[in-house]
Amino acid sequence: MRSYIYLMCGLLLVMNLCDQGKSLNPGMILRVSTRGLNYAKDIALNNVRRSVSSISIPNQSGSKYEIKNIRLTSFDLGSTTFRLSSPNVFTPTVSGASIGFSLDWKVWKKIWFITLKEDGNARVSGRVSVSPSLVLSQQAGKPSFSAGACSASVTNFNIKLGGNGWFFNWLYNLIVGLFEGSVRRNIEKSICPAIQKALREQNAKYLSTYTTNYPFFYGTNINLGLIKNPEVNNNGITASLAGICYKNPSRGFPFLPPAVSPITPSTHMAKVSLSPYVVNTFLYTLWQNGKFTKEFTKVSLSNSLPIPLTARALSVFIPSFRDYRDRSLKITVRAPKAPRATFSSAGIQVTGKFQLLVDVQGLGNKLTVDINLTFMTKLRVQNNLITGEVTAMTAVDTSSSGFPSTILNQILQTFISKLLLSPLNAAAGGGYKLPSYYGFAFENVSLQTKQNALEVGTDLRML
Repeated sequence: MRSYIYLMCGLLLVMNLCDQGKSLNPGMILRVSTRGLNYAKDIALNNVRRSVSSISIPNQSGSKYEIKNIRLTSFDLGSTTFRLSSPNVFTPTVSGASIGFSLDWKVWKKIWFITLKEDGNARVSGRVSVSPSLVLSQQAGKPSFSAGACSASVTNFNIKLGGNGWFFNWLYNLIVGLFEGSVRRNIEKSICPAIQKALREQNAKYLSTYTTNYPFFYGTNINLGLIKNPEVNNNGITASLAGICYKNPSRGFPFLPPAVSPITPSTHMAKVSLSPYVVNTFLYTLWQNGKFTKEFTKVSLSNSLPIPLTARALSVFIPSFRDYRDRSLKITVRAPKAPRATFSSAGIQVTGKFQLLVDVQGLGNKLTVDINLTFMTKLRVQNNLITGEVTAMTAVDTSSSGFPSTILNQILQTFISKLLLSPLNAAAGGGYKLPSYYGFAFENVSLQTKQNALEVGTDLRML
């Protein structure tokens, strides 16, 4: 069931935002809907077929017969349903599948001193139903599963036997009796172990290669580790992920994740609900690593070409800068502490305290501007590409420095766009595309923000 395993676990990478450590509340919740599970089980059917087709049936013999080389030649799957059992059991059921066998037979009969012998082959067909349960769990943050209870039954045998003569009816009844008795029991006993063995092998292989860490923007990492076992209910399978962005795993965060808002129902195969904690750990990590510091020596006003910043230009607004004449200026934007984000239906609002340090060439810092900055970012999806834009921004000079608001807003607008939005908007194709994972592509992507949640929905397509 390799494709199924990779799909179920690959779905955990639907939205590429980060994690570190354990926490009481998840930073994000992933739900695989019943529609997504139906798609997953359809992909897994070929693996079920291969597992069942490998079973071995022992030869049968008696005082007057030998049935050998019983081979499973076909296993065509019928209808497949699944049952979701709380708290973490997923049970697919294959019913009405057709199963076919071939076999070689030999019979003999002794009359006085003469032994009559005949041999040939036969074809047998029947119907099979199988229900292997999967118990979902997590090991060191990785999604895992184990084989639970399993049942199998084979019925409605049909025998095609060529030939005629003294042995025909007797042989026909013999084969029917065997397939209704000992052969059927052997088949039924072999199907579940074959499937469970395949599950164990694939799970071990998967756990040995799967990693919860995933690279994100600006050298940060994403650890999509589960913080508890997946949960199963009538809505699908729900996974709770830690949802923390980090660069240095030894550093902590001075805040805890809030409760994640419930996922809004949709028709997508999978949906992720992110709390503001995901974005805030990302912002905090950028701040820890100096990303909220940027220098400007030029500025563009009213879509003009960038012009150099000089003391003379600034002296129109701040008279003390007249003494510096045409000396060039360097303006540094920095954040004394990490900004914080909140979610609403309008978008992602980021609020923080910033400073503008104005350095005069050869003279050092001559002005510090304290700013309360609030801006709203709206994320959009078009053609499965995610883009973002600043839809509103308010900057308040709390130090009453007299710094011109036009230049201030232009510097901050450029600073925000380049720092937070360029990784999305500057990606190839004009937006950020969720990457394929283990042979599956994400498509029909939707994105919306609501109170305390950012939700990403997606369908999947096997490449």
